[in-house]
Amino acid sequence: MSLRHKLFGNIPDEPVTSTDLNEPEKITGKIIHLEEDKGWGFIHSHQKKFTRIFFHWTALDKDTLNFTELEKGMIVEFILKQTEDRKWRAIKIKVLENAVRDEEDEGEFEVE
Repeated sequence: MSLRHKLFGNIPDEPVTSTDLNEPEKITGKIIHLEEDKGWGFIHSHQKKFTRIFFHWTALDKDTLNFTELEKGMIVEFILKQTEDRKWRAIKIKVLENAVRDEEDEGEFEVE
């Protein structure tokens, strides 16, 4: 056993940054509905077994597309946040694929 281990115990070889400690889980999903005139929509994600996750245009990441450029079927990455009324919303949304998925992939994200 090394002197370092005796004095300090298990210390990681690489430094841990504060962003590593509290980084929220990023989830992928597919835009399934858009209300263009109202500025909101829904995302579906198999990753967390949610069929409809609400999002508002203000939740889009500043480095992604504008709300008016979004299309049904686009693949997005986001963070889930629970509101005061215990409902879930998508925040920090980033478009991963500009192209809409092919029709053969459509069944994978359909709302049941």
